[in-house]
Amino acid sequence: MFVYYYHIRDKFKHKITAIVIFTGTNKKFAPSFYKEEQLGTGIKYWFNTYKVSEEKITGLALFLRNYVRLNPENDAIFEKKYLQLTNKNKFPMRIQDQVLEIEKKEARKIGRAEGISQGVEQGEEIKARKVIRNLRFVKKFSIELIAEVVEVSPANVRQILDEMGIE
Repeated sequence: MFVYYYHIRDKFKHKITAIVIFTGTNKKFAPSFYKEEQLGTGIKYWFNTYKVSEEKITGLALFLRNYVRLNPENDAIFEKKYLQLTNKNKFPMRIQDQVLEIEKKEARKIGRAEGISQGVEQGEEIKARKVIRNLRFVKKFSIELIAEVVEVSPANVRQILDEMGIE
């Protein structure tokens, strides 16, 4: 922590606020400073600390992954540590991937709804054709009466009967 502190301070010439996030099962382990002394010379570096429960590690890792920019080497280290902490085989999705996943799910819902609607329409058409066939072939109804019962035009009834080969 201290090494990062003085490198960042030296490079960017800004004051630094450090935040340490502890995870794990040992609730008492949460040091809030670094101290070094040697022959009358010393330094003490304090930092903010937070303890995170095991359940919140995934959410925290996702937050860090999406909002903290790391170089490729540190990114790989972070991913490896994340996998160790969570015992997961897969790294959490980035925001873009989450949005894409949500869009895919919505598209599937719309596709299903359209498919159901189309299926219902096709089912109704098949049923109407069967009714028209039965009314004409079995009951010997006139085309005009069939059109009135099925609520379509007589021309539509004639077309359907012609397609079925029924006079």
